[in-house]
Amino acid sequence: MRKQGDRTVVDANWKLSDDGKTLTDTFLGNQPDGSTSRVDLVYKRADGSAASSGIPGTWETTEEKMDTAYEIEIRPYQNDGLTFQASGGVPPNNVKFDGKEYSAAGASPVAGSATTSARRLGDHSIELTKKLKGKIVETREITISPDLKTLTMTRHLVDQRLPNVLIFDREG
Repeated sequence: MRKQGDRTVVDANWKLSDDGKTLTDTFLGNQPDGSTSRVDLVYKRADGSAASSGIPGTWETTEEKMDTAYEIEIRPYQNDGLTFQASGGVPPNNVKFDGKEYSAAGASPVAGSATTSARRLGDHSIELTKKLKGKIVETREITISPDLKTLTMTRHLVDQRLPNVLIFDREG
């Protein structure tokens, strides 16, 4: 459970299967506006992970169900960049395709802060590289379909063997 003052922000319940090979996580989030979100995750113990009893080990996501929409808005930023605004009150991320690193607010990087740089991979795809304290922690490849109706985001976290793939349908 995570709290902010007296308000519970996150409540997560983990359950390990009797054979120790499957871990389920029910993640309940309480938004500032009073709404709630739920994410149900199922993990399997990764090959080669210590077959110990209990939760310690390496886990890979095998199933994810969300009961709430996760939206991302992408709009032009200045003349040669993009702004990424995710739902949930996360600050916007402004980037330009100039090879420089930008902080979450789009200002000059501050020592120790998270930064993002962007590069074009083609007409319909880009790559974002996120760093924390100067070290790469994540890369994202974002591709828009030729009909411009579907966006695929492939997230590669440095400490995770398999990528997370998110698929978005265009609204309106």
